[in-house]
Amino acid sequence: MSKLYFVTHSEVEIYKDIPIERWSLSERGKERFRLFLDQPWLSSIDVIYCSSEQKALDGAKIVSDHINKKFIEVPTIGEFDRSSTGYQPKEIFVENVKLFFGSPAISVLGWETAQHTQERVVKEFDTIIRDNPDKDILVVAHGGVGSLYLAHLLGEPINIKWNQPGNGGGNYFVVDLKSQKVIQKWQPIDVIV
Repeated sequence: MSKLYFVTHSEVEIYKDIPIERWSLSERGKERFRLFLDQPWLSSIDVIYCSSEQKALDGAKIVSDHINKKFIEVPTIGEFDRSSTGYQPKEIFVENVKLFFGSPAISVLGWETAQHTQERVVKEFDTIIRDNPDKDILVVAHGGVGSLYLAHLLGEPINIKWNQPGNGGGNYFVVDLKSQKVIQKWQPIDVIV
């Protein structure tokens, strides 16, 4: 049974004056990815994909070096575009994320809409899965796009309730590729199950 493991980057260094897509993993984020390497199923991974944002690249490289498989950058699985606002203090950002999920067809402050983000990500995942028949796929990306993809897989409307746990990132879910069913919902990367 081939599977897709969708992994979100863990904690990041936040820089107010650097574009969000260039933020890197923090030391805590890197440490959690090193703990993630103890997941027994990682040895089954055939191919690794990741967003082209630095925080996802950092996580993918840690896994790639460990299992000795190169990763493939895919810009279209990047987080929803919020470059119109850039950095926002956490409490403001959280409120805007609620609006993003709560009104999927409406742009929040010039952000990419949730609906458009979901369509973009689902299309790319369909391509990744089609290009890798009978393979176990690991994808390192972002919480927002993961939430939207998870809602799609569950046949549910876009809603913030599908968002990853509020632990700073670093979570994953698992999809059985034959049935396209979610067989494990969000789990922290550094908890071995």
